[in-house]
Amino acid sequence: MATQVLMLAWGFPPNVTGGLDTAVGELFERLTTRDDVDIELVLPAEYAPDGYENIHGVPTGEGDIITRIGRLSGEFVDRAADADIVHTNDWFGYNPGSRAQSTHDVEWVTTFHSLSSDRNMEPPEREVQTEQRIVNRADHLVAVSKYTAGKIRREYGREAQVIYNGFSSVEATGRDIKAELGIDGEMLFFVGRHTDQKGISYLLYALEAPS
Repeated sequence: MATQVLMLAWGFPPNVTGGLDTAVGELFERLTTRDDVDIELVLPAEYAPDGYENIHGVPTGEGDIITRIGRLSGEFVDRAADADIVHTNDWFGYNPGSRAQSTHDVEWVTTFHSLSSDRNMEPPEREVQTEQRIVNRADHLVAVSKYTAGKIRREYGREAQVIYNGFSSVEATGRDIKAELGIDGEMLFFVGRHTDQKGISYLLYALEAPS
């Protein structure tokens, strides 16, 4: 009998293509092709892709992310009744994951892609407390790097198994970005979110000030 897996996400390619969302999308696609796994995915309807019978978009309405996750949790917990394993990611998976675990006695696996202290110079206390609760309650912890696993150990006191993120192959577009932007000379090109963990501040400090 195939293992029934229920996953939680916040975004999914191509509608949302952040690192976490891409990792979820790749994992979901790979597991979908396996005969020994039946997988379903729950995420906000506004970010859900079309054309998947096993992806369930849930309207989350207005409000902050905590309020919207609360609306997502009910659908996730209901679908967890038939699951053997539920899988969540980062701090936003606490409410759905813990409720599914306690309601249906399923195995709860959660993956940390980063910690609040990575994303913020002064981490919000609510996120820190939520991460601690996840570490205390989840059946299995996964970290995407040894660095993240080490931070989980130091900050929250528990070991996490490291499963590295993979990298999809890419093809060059052949575009000349410097020419398109009218840049004559050297160019520093940064691609990423403007968040502390990306290290933009160190990059800027390292640049020589213009004379």
